[in-house]
Amino acid sequence: MRFESLIDAIEEYAIFMLDADGYVRSWNAGAERIKGYETDDVLGEHVSMFYTETDREAGIPERNLAAAAERGSIEDEGWRVGADGSRFWASITITAIRDENGDLEGYAKVTRDMTDRREREQGIRREHDLLERVMEASSTGIGIFDADGSPRRMNRKFMEFLGVDGETTEYSLGDRPVLDEDGTVIPYAKRPAARALATNEPVTGQRVRIDESDEQARWLSVNAEPLVDDTGIVVTMADVTRLEEQSRRLERQRDDLDSELEAVFDRVDDAFYALDERLRFTYVNDRAEDLLGFAEAELLGRNVWEALSVADDDPIRDRFETAMATQSAVSFERRSEPLGIWEAVRLYPSESGLSVYFTDITERKERERELEQYERIVETIDDGIYAVDDDARFVMVNQGFCDMTGYDRAELIGAHATTVHDDEITQQVESLTADISDGDRGVATVELDLYTKDGDVIPCESRLAPLPMDDANGRCGVVRDISGHLEREERLTKRIEQQEAVAELGQRALANRNVDSLLADGTDLVVETLETDYCKVLDLDETDETFLLREGVGWGADVVGEATVPATENDSLAAYTLTDEEPVMVDDLATESRFDNVEELTDDGITSGISVVIGTRNDPWGVLEVHDVGHRAFSDHDVSFVQSIANIFATAIDRRDSERELERQREQLAALNNLNDVVHRITEAVINQSTRSEIEQVVCDHLAETDSYLFSWIGDIDVASQTVTMRTEAGVDGYLEGITISADPDDRRSMGPTGRAIAEREVQTTQDIEDDSRHDPWQSHTDGYGFRSSAAIPIVHEDTVYGVLNIYAERPNAFEDKERTVLGQLGEVVGHAIAATERKRALMSDDVIELEFRARDLSGTLGVDLETAGRITLDHSIPIEDEEYLVYGSTTEDAVGTVESLVEAIPHWSDVTFRSESGRTSFELRLSEPPVLSTVATLGGAIEDVVIEDGDYQMTIYLAPGADVRRVIDVVQSAYPTAELLKHRQMTRRDTTAERIQDVLSVDLTDRQQATLEAAFHAGFFEWPRDATGEEVAESLDIAPATFHQHLRRGQQKVFASLLSVRTSS
Repeated sequence: MRFESLIDAIEEYAIFMLDADGYVRSWNAGAERIKGYETDDVLGEHVSMFYTETDREAGIPERNLAAAAERGSIEDEGWRVGADGSRFWASITITAIRDENGDLEGYAKVTRDMTDRREREQGIRREHDLLERVMEASSTGIGIFDADGSPRRMNRKFMEFLGVDGETTEYSLGDRPVLDEDGTVIPYAKRPAARALATNEPVTGQRVRIDESDEQARWLSVNAEPLVDDTGIVVTMADVTRLEEQSRRLERQRDDLDSELEAVFDRVDDAFYALDERLRFTYVNDRAEDLLGFAEAELLGRNVWEALSVADDDPIRDRFETAMATQSAVSFERRSEPLGIWEAVRLYPSESGLSVYFTDITERKERERELEQYERIVETIDDGIYAVDDDARFVMVNQGFCDMTGYDRAELIGAHATTVHDDEITQQVESLTADISDGDRGVATVELDLYTKDGDVIPCESRLAPLPMDDANGRCGVVRDISGHLEREERLTKRIEQQEAVAELGQRALANRNVDSLLADGTDLVVETLETDYCKVLDLDETDETFLLREGVGWGADVVGEATVPATENDSLAAYTLTDEEPVMVDDLATESRFDNVEELTDDGITSGISVVIGTRNDPWGVLEVHDVGHRAFSDHDVSFVQSIANIFATAIDRRDSERELERQREQLAALNNLNDVVHRITEAVINQSTRSEIEQVVCDHLAETDSYLFSWIGDIDVASQTVTMRTEAGVDGYLEGITISADPDDRRSMGPTGRAIAEREVQTTQDIEDDSRHDPWQSHTDGYGFRSSAAIPIVHEDTVYGVLNIYAERPNAFEDKERTVLGQLGEVVGHAIAATERKRALMSDDVIELEFRARDLSGTLGVDLETAGRITLDHSIPIEDEEYLVYGSTTEDAVGTVESLVEAIPHWSDVTFRSESGRTSFELRLSEPPVLSTVATLGGAIEDVVIEDGDYQMTIYLAPGADVRRVIDVVQSAYPTAELLKHRQMTRRDTTAERIQDVLSVDLTDRQQATLEAAFHAGFFEWPRDATGEEVAESLDIAPATFHQHLRRGQQKVFASLLSVRTSS
């Protein structure tokens, strides 16, 4: 159970079990977090529910299970679907679980959500590829160099400008001579890169010349900027040969300046405009028109600041003034608020004005910002992230990797990967990377020992993937410290071994009933599993004074079975264990003070150990102890393991003592199963009976036919004599002849089960007639019937007692708790069946019992002051639910106040709604638990009418013949103490077609349909115009309008069907 609890608590992994067909058998907290399903939602569902629809159609879930069953286990990665329908990228392992015979029992499945990692890796690759494409597509030459001038990265344009062949020629800063405007070689110290490295400040716009041949030269505008937090430098080159040639051509051909400028400007791809010495527009090319949003004609002659609405404090003003003042080229990037773009601006001053080149670099800036965000994300990841080139040298590491290895970033960049791991790992990961590149596998995982700068070794897991780099392929990976994971795995392995040992011993306990053999096997298993030196089982003697060393490992042959240990309080470790509430752990016996006689253990070199009770604390059988000669810190899991072994011992020992009890319970269970079967058959049989007598006879016959009981009978109460009379019996003939069973509590003959069942309305039993003196009044009569126990079950339905069912058995204690409960349910079933039959008989019978009551001075009876004028009638009642009724009546207008007063005075009159008619007022009255109406309805009767007039209350009640009239009289007189019975007679109902139809409908309609029809009728729903809407009737019935109309339509259908069938038969 502790192992299962550990699995349940793991939230990083979804770990769950499948049966052999792939249906979920267990579910842990990690599974709930990753997949989103609660345990109750997923248990018993097929594992395919977690796959995408495409995978399910392709049969991938079944193929994965089949592959795991064939190969033992498989690993896979792919999309999985959560409870909310979202997809996540999962790494899964499916392991086949087989029993000791090799038969497939199911699968263990481990799932890890790899979506974030996959997205990070894809993001890294996208950003890297994007940067590569930008560099290669750029018209600007870009090179990245170390401080010593060695190159890290040069794009195609950079090498093209310098005439470098990247495949055959090595290049370092300063290798290629560059010239100034006079053709003089520029010393390396004065070149942009050297100046930037020396000052740690960027150098921009320095023009140099490279002679590509005797007749051709290339002019370049060079920028150099040191890398932040790095010793390298970035050098960019723009080919300005064309501009230089244009400038020199202008000097040579000043006469054709305008035409030459037009020709040059037309060939410029960047946005360009020219300003005179007062910064007024003199030329604007097409691209500049597009970006500035003005036609050239709108700008020519206007000041640039005014035309473009540049703010006075905009830094670009200073840049323009600086360029003009210094007559030096200036390059910069800026966010142009008027244009709403990022732009790269290059200013080329002359004595006559300023040439301005600018490019929209908004997209590039956005990519740079995304790359910066990506870099920040990489730096915030706790796991180590690295990239190496095709020579296995580090080209990128994040701070997490540096923290893990103890090296600074500068120490790792350029260092070989074997700086932090063995050479064999490099070969292994290169092979795995090649497999990934060839499409043979996805992302690969490898475990390795990572060596830190301090010489420590960290067990790690690295997930790696190929990384395209220029003309070669490197690799990148994520490294995670798994030392804690390995420690957990080791602990888990030990727990599994302990669980397997417990399971193995449990199986032996089931197969072998020899306790001594089981104790020997158990102690061997404990020593083997925990790798301890000693183990022993101490058997507590009956006097609770000593233990016998019953079985053990590590002790001499003359000790086992002979040696004893004191069991009195604190005289030994075992004795102390019996007094402690928890298992006892000992770290060092030499310093132990909780108990005495430690020398009995230290003499054998024992230092530490565990001691647990075999059995319960209140009734222990003995003690199981484990000892070790060395100082050993036992874990809680070790203690639980030893306690589990002791529990198996206790179970095996208790099994011997409980087998007799089990046999007795089997007999009781057989009788109970037999009884359940009989009750089931009785329940089915009574439904099909049409009379009370038939129901009672069926019940007795079925009970008498079973082997569990001798005979049974049902009796009823004679109200006049207060004695029990026989209604029916089976398995016996004339059991009540010659004896009297009383229902009078003061009569000694009411003390038997039958009399008690009548009085208490609960099942009453005699477990052994020979030991129960309450049977003495009938002892001479009962001796000849051969029973030992009996049960009397009251047949009751809604407070009406229809009689008592008596059952007799040959065996004692035949009617204990479970049988008694089932018999009580049988009494309820029979009572319900009889009540239903009686109600149906009452509805279909021509004869009724009429009771007429009158209560004079209703004001005095209720204790309120009522007006006596007018007349009030209660005409019809409709049961709703939960003992609530709707009653429809009418009143003269001068008695409306009396009705309202009665609602306030009578507790079960809840509220009233009035509807006026010509000369009279109808009303709808809601009653809650009315005593008289509820009792009459329970007995299948009806209140025919109620009239309140001249201060008197008069009520007529109809009951079925045989109904409990006395009970109705008592209830009426309890509710209205002044009520007197005016009439009590049996009469024949008028035989009219309408009444017959009503009787039939009372059977055919459901209670709700009948209540809906009657409420609608009496509320005036069918009048024209309607006195009450459907919504108002529905509200009275406490149901929704849609439900009201549904019941109404179905009820009308049955009414019309009955009417039309009557007309046809007539």
